[in-house]
Amino acid sequence: MNSDHDDRLDHLLHELGPAEPPPDLVSAVMARVDSLTDRGARQTSVRTNGVTLMTTRKAMWVLAAAAAVALAVFIVTGFPKVDRGTEATIGAAQRYQAQQLTNKDVVVGDTQIQEFLQSETFDRLMKDDSARRLLSNHSVRVALSNPELVSQLTNDAVRVTLLNANVLAAFADSNLLNQLSQGIADANLRLRMVNDAALSGGVVAHILADANMVAALKNQAVWSALTNADFRLTLSAGYAAVALRSPAFVNALQSPAFANAIVSHLADAQLSANIVSH
Repeated sequence: MNSDHDDRLDHLLHELGPAEPPPDLVSAVMARVDSLTDRGARQTSVRTNGVTLMTTRKAMWVLAAAAAVALAVFIVTGFPKVDRGTEATIGAAQRYQAQQLTNKDVVVGDTQIQEFLQSETFDRLMKDDSARRLLSNHSVRVALSNPELVSQLTNDAVRVTLLNANVLAAFADSNLLNQLSQGIADANLRLRMVNDAALSGGVVAHILADANMVAALKNQAVWSALTNADFRLTLSAGYAAVALRSPAFVNALQSPAFANAIVSHLADAQLSANIVSH
C-alpha cells in the first residue's frame, strides 16, 4: 500500500469542493486513476486459480476516484433531471402542493343574499299576497335583477310611470314608441307634440306633458324594462299596482342585496314554499 499516493488522492478529492473545476480536471483525474490502478495492482495483486484479484482497499479508492470524476462532470454540465423514483415522487408532490387552492381562490356564497332572505324584510314581503304574486313572475324578477331599476323603483314617480296606462300603451305600439322616443330625446319636439296632442292621438302628448314621467323614462333601466312585453303585461295586472305601492315591497327595494337575491336559487325555493303555503 502506498500511503503517499493515498494522501495525495485524498488531498485531490478534498480540493474539488463547490468551486468551479478547471477545464482539465477530468482528464487529469482519469490519468491519475489509471496510474494508481496500475501501480497498486502490481504491488498488491495475488493469483488465485489464474484470476488476478485487486485488494478491497484499492478497489475502494478506484471507485472513489471514479465518483470524483463523475462529480466533476456534473458540476460542469449540471446534474441530470430526476424523472423517476422517490425524488420524482417528492417533486410531483411539491408541485401538487404548489397548485393547491388558496383562500383567495375559494368562492363562497353571498352572505348578504342569505341574510336578506332570512330577514324580517323578506318575510314581510312573502306575507304580502300582491308582492309575492308579482315576484313569482319570471320576467319581473329578471327586470328587478338590474340594480339600477331597483334603485329607480324607490322613487314614487317611477312607480307611477310604470303603472301608467298611456305609457304601457305607447310601449306596446311601435309607432307611438317611436314618437315617444323622439319626444324624450328632443325638448323642442316634445313641446310641439304636447301643444299638438292630435299628432299622436293624445297618448304620447299626455306622457310628455308630465315632467316626472319624462324624467323617469329618460332612465335607460326603466326604458329597457318597459320594452319587455311580458313585463308590461304583468304591470297591467291589478295586483302589480298594489304590490308596487306596498310598504313591504318598497322597503325590500332599499336592501342592497335585493337585486341579486331576487334571482338567486335560494329565492326560488323561498317563493315556491310561500306560494304553496298560501
